[in-house]
Amino acid sequence: MLVQIRRTASTPRLWHQSEARFLNKGNGETGPPAFRVIHFLDPLSKAFHTAIWGLADHRKWDFSFGSVSHRRRELALAQHMLLCWRLENAKINHIQCFFDIKNAFPSVSRASIDHMLTQQFDEPDNALLHQHHAAAVMNVTDDQGDSALLKVGSGSMQGDSIAGAIFGQVLGPYMTEGLRRIKGCDHHWPFETDDFLTGDHVNTALALYADDVSVVAEVVDAEDAANVAKDFFWAIASAIKPASLSLKRDMTVIPMFFGKGAQRQMQQAIDNNNRGAGTWGTTAKYLGCEVFGKKCDAREVTARIRAANTAWFALSGLWFEHDVPLRSRIRIFKANVAIVLLAGLEAYVLSDAQIQRLESWRMAKVRILIEGKGTVKIISAGGDIKIRAIPDNNIRARNHLYTVSSELCCRRLLWLHDRICHPFDWTAFRALPCQSLPFEQSYQLDSAGNVTEHASPWLRQVVDDVASLHARVHAMPLVEQMQFGIRTLLSNDSPLRKLKSKIRKVRTFEVPILQRQEHTQQIASPDVCSCELCDYVGVNKRVL
Repeated sequence: MLVQIRRTASTPRLWHQSEARFLNKGNGETGPPAFRVIHFLDPLSKAFHTAIWGLADHRKWDFSFGSVSHRRRELALAQHMLLCWRLENAKINHIQCFFDIKNAFPSVSRASIDHMLTQQFDEPDNALLHQHHAAAVMNVTDDQGDSALLKVGSGSMQGDSIAGAIFGQVLGPYMTEGLRRIKGCDHHWPFETDDFLTGDHVNTALALYADDVSVVAEVVDAEDAANVAKDFFWAIASAIKPASLSLKRDMTVIPMFFGKGAQRQMQQAIDNNNRGAGTWGTTAKYLGCEVFGKKCDAREVTARIRAANTAWFALSGLWFEHDVPLRSRIRIFKANVAIVLLAGLEAYVLSDAQIQRLESWRMAKVRILIEGKGTVKIISAGGDIKIRAIPDNNIRARNHLYTVSSELCCRRLLWLHDRICHPFDWTAFRALPCQSLPFEQSYQLDSAGNVTEHASPWLRQVVDDVASLHARVHAMPLVEQMQFGIRTLLSNDSPLRKLKSKIRKVRTFEVPILQRQEHTQQIASPDVCSCELCDYVGVNKRVL
């Protein structure tokens, strides 16, 4: 059958017919904008067209992250937060603009898809991929069970394996034109730099993930911020219009001002939403995370705990089901709750207090899960019975639960290893933490490639992670011992490339030595109180 398909450049009609399912977006709108159409396709059709799509060498843009190999959602988040941190550290007034494309996947014009396929594929691959969307029909069923077969007239079918990749390849050239128009708006946009490894000239202020666009811009005051936001909206909207795409009018903007009169400028900028310049505020939703003007990491930790609570209560009927072995319940907890608690936190730099919040929440749930197995009875010499809590380290070791800090360290190192092995897939983010931007007076790295006192927390976190790996695997040198420091670590000759199988050794059941020393100091301090039963430490008796 596959030979016949290649000869005739024609595929079975069943491969282009889908079962449509409508998911409520929960955006408060009515009609078609309130639903997302998901297409259920024949599995063999999805696998066949995915294989054909993989035969071509697709173009990559430094600002594009969605549906691109070796690029993750966390990479776009980390790049956006790192740039905003450097602007805040330099006390530069700026705005963060978030745009959303209307009904992106179903609305892109078929002519733009065909043009992209013609440039990237030869026959018969071009004809087969063209037929995949040109002959697409969907079966729609109403509440009474009646069905109708409707032809899909535009875009790609969301739910197909290659729908996101097709959309990204179509949108990339139009976003490049939008980038050119932004530069032509006569606004100061000092976010371009050169990648030290590849030499590529990249712009770090624009990030595109599927249909979500984020742009950072430098502004002077509140009035200039409103004009810049409108100009950027016009530049992107006019650039993507030839592809039959448009931006939602309700863009989200976060202004940040520093210095004298910053609060007045902030309030004036937030009031700009009455002038049709979008929704202005101190928070925004971006890639499923809550992005704040300040302290976004603390808010994200709260959001992660809230999401993990939801996952915990969703399975509340299972945790005390004694017919299910405890080992199985622990595995379900790790797969469905613990993974939600740490999802996406590789992109953040968390403090010890924030990591302790995550650890405390998780251990509290684990102690509930194991019921009475978290304590031990001790009979004193006088015959008194005391109940003492088993230390967290022992419970973690018994149930094979690593500490949150070591788990995040392992995830960050594995992610770093993947980026090092594919140096051309993260040029913008590699240039951002290592290179200085025009508005900065200090350097992130010294001449030897080591971090300076002005380095960002993301760079320092990389150095600390490598030190943690060095303590477990001596074949991994410290950053200070490498010839060019951080630049050697991030290059093709990085010593981390050959140690992927060793990275998981950084996971441990015990808290870091520094935290244990702080814990001991707190116990010895007269300003704190310690519980006699479980050795819990609190700042006063009320906390206990």
